[in-house]
Amino acid sequence: MIEALPILTVRYPALLPETTAFVAIAGPADAALARAARRGEEPFTLAVFVRQDGASSGLTGLMRIGCVAVVEEVVVEHGQLLGLRLRGLARVELLGAPDAPDALLHARVRVLDAPAPLDPLLRAQLARVTTRLPNAGLALDVAGLVALMEIDEPGRFTDLLAAQLDELSLEARLTLLTTLAPAARLVLVDRLLDAIAPTPTSELGRVWARLREPCDAVPGHASLRARAEQIDVAAIHDLRLRHTVEDLARARPILVVEVDDSRELEARRESLSQLTSAVRSLTALRECGGPDDAAVRAEIAASIAFLLAVAASERAEIDRAH
Repeated sequence: MIEALPILTVRYPALLPETTAFVAIAGPADAALARAARRGEEPFTLAVFVRQDGASSGLTGLMRIGCVAVVEEVVVEHGQLLGLRLRGLARVELLGAPDAPDALLHARVRVLDAPAPLDPLLRAQLARVTTRLPNAGLALDVAGLVALMEIDEPGRFTDLLAAQLDELSLEARLTLLTTLAPAARLVLVDRLLDAIAPTPTSELGRVWARLREPCDAVPGHASLRARAEQIDVAAIHDLRLRHTVEDLARARPILVVEVDDSRELEARRESLSQLTSAVRSLTALRECGGPDDAAVRAEIAASIAFLLAVAASERAEIDRAH
């Protein structure tokens, strides 16, 4: 969808979709925009773009990706316009000046945040992130946590989750704003959760923290084995868990190939062997959990489901090759 909207320029990426932010009045153009919003009877919609350092006025020097927002409040104190409280709606792309000029700075923009189709891999990848939320250290009440975990659209989920992360750096805000692919944003928020996650309190939680990989990484047996080899098993008191980690560090999948396999087909069989072995290892690991490990076991189960989705894709490719 393309439309012409009033433009508010800012120095820093303060606003993201699904978040609210206060933007101070910084000059005559901002004041004119605030007065127009104050006069309007309908919710006033505008587009916010970051002006690059040293850029001139107008549309020149604005970053290409911005955020369309609705004005929630025009903040006035003692008759003086102080700023706008905005709620971000969606990412937009700056296209250029509108055909009909206006007293306010306008631009043609294209809305970018269309819902992404959910294929099985992306759905499984989303689940790997959502299952982390109970142990992520977020200041959410139960209702807010449940609502966030029930969102099945990756783009909206990442934006709402980012809105719950306090003290995002300007670099992180800019990266989240300009990363258009929902799957790529899932990876970004997954890494942000790594930075705030509290230290696990259970042995299974600590082991899983060492074995867990980013939500887009396929935890095949080779990568799990390499991580398991770095774990000090002597420090694990639970004997069942210790033996499971030892088995993971020692095991080698058995590759079965056929004489007429091409190199590509042989590589796919190797991949499927790695995936199948990893599923067995993670299933055994999941069964080591105690009464307080429900959230950790849910994370491991989500990784198993992701592996199974990747394995199903590999099997389909092998079947097509015959």
